[in-house]
Amino acid sequence: MLGVVFGLKHLAVDFSWGAIGALVAGAGFGWLFVRRQQRLASPFVDIGLLRSSLVAGSLLINLASFFMAFGTLLFLAQYLQIILGLGPFEAGLWTLFSAGFVGGSFLSRGWRTGCSQQAFWESDW
Repeated sequence: MLGVVFGLKHLAVDFSWGAIGALVAGAGFGWLFVRRQQRLASPFVDIGLLRSSLVAGSLLINLASFFMAFGTLLFLAQYLQIILGLGPFEAGLWTLFSAGFVGGSFLSRGWRTGCSQQAFWESDW
């Protein structure tokens, strides 16, 4: 993963063979990791879970929600600073409500009741 990120960041600035090499090496190691996880009896990451439409769909929705929330907060901070002329501290205070995204995740049923992760997933709600 580090090679892919390094390669993409350096390719965005200028074309270099080192960046392409890092990109290819990172993608190759990622491919090797996935292949190894598929063959293990007890994998670290069960790639087979992505075959389930429920799991894949929920991960895609989670990813899209993250990018929308982060993008909204990024543009809000830029709007407050550039258009309204607020300083970084003032803009940060105005966007303090975003802590609700993190705090809201602690209000789930499992966290409130204190049940274990296994009992949380096996409950019939």
